[in-house]
Parts: sequence; C-alpha cells; structure tokens
Amino acid sequence: MAYLLKADIKLDDISQRLMIAGLVGESACTEFIAFRQMNHQRFDIQAMLRGEIAVAIPERIDQQLTFCSSVANYLWKDDVNLQEQRLSVFFDISSQLSCDLATLMLMDVLRVSDNTSADNRAERVFAHPDFENWLKHHGVPMEHITSEANLGLPEGRFATASARHASLKPANESGKQS
Repeated sequence: MAYLLKADIKLDDISQRLMIAGLVGESACTEFIAFRQMNHQRFDIQAMLRGEIAVAIPERIDQQLTFCSSVANYLWKDDVNLQEQRLSVFFDISSQLSCDLATLMLMDVLRVSDNTSADNRAERVFAHPDFENWLKHHGVPMEHITSEANLGLPEGRFATASARHASLKPANESGKQS
C-alpha cells in the first residue's frame, strides 16, 4: 500500500479505503484519508501561522479535526521570534471554529510533546492578549481556566477552579460530616 501511495497510483476510493483500513483500522484510515485530501487541497498551515496567507479552514469535519491537530503540531515549531505571530493566528483560527473544535485544539496545543515545557506553553497561551476573547467566545467548556498570574500550578497561569475552591473549603462547611 505504501508503494501504491508513494507512486501515486490511482485506485478507486473504495479499494483504497479497504486496503488502508485493513492495514491500520477504520478510524486511523478515516484520519489518514482526510489528511491526504487536505494535503492535496493545499492547506499550508505553516504559512497560515506565519501570517503569509489567509486562514482557511476545511469544510468537512474529518478534515477540520486533522487541521486542528496540524495547527497544534506546528504552533510551537519554527522560529521562536515568531511565536507571538503564530499564537495570534492560532487564536484567529480558534475564533472561526466551533467551541468543541476550538477546545480540542487548545488542549492539543497544551499537550503537544516537543522541546517546550507544559508550563511554558500554558503561560504563553493563557497570557496572550487574545486569550480573553477566546474565553468569551468558547469559555463555557473552559471556565476553570484563568489568565490571572499565580493561580494554579507553579510557574503557570491556570488553575482548576472547582478543585482549588474545594481544597480551600473547610471539611465541615456544608454541615455534613464524612
């Protein structure tokens, strides 16, 4: 199959899907095909993040998931001096997504495994001026995140409010005893 794809030998869609799904499973097949289709449509995510081309989001949901994953992957790569530019475009992209996809992409951005620390990524994202607008637009699922400094993890700018408040309440405040 790899040879067929690399050589760009055209198979009908059903044969191609059956061969790929037989090798990697249906779910991975769907993601892979979406990635290939998006790649053929020339969504240059790195150029978008650099601000060289306008943001364009795929219409199909499977391609949107792949797109969000790619944005998260490329956000922390490339020139460190352009990080603020890439974050601004990340928030522009987020503003054009549904709340569930924007939240998924944000969580992927915070989880991405690369040479940056999780606290550094969180601080850069949550301290960015556009994060407040992100919260206003998509904030219900993420209401536990705050941009205030010194709340939450050391060196971070986020906290899980319910856990923090629960840990600060006296055990018998509700009048019940455990």
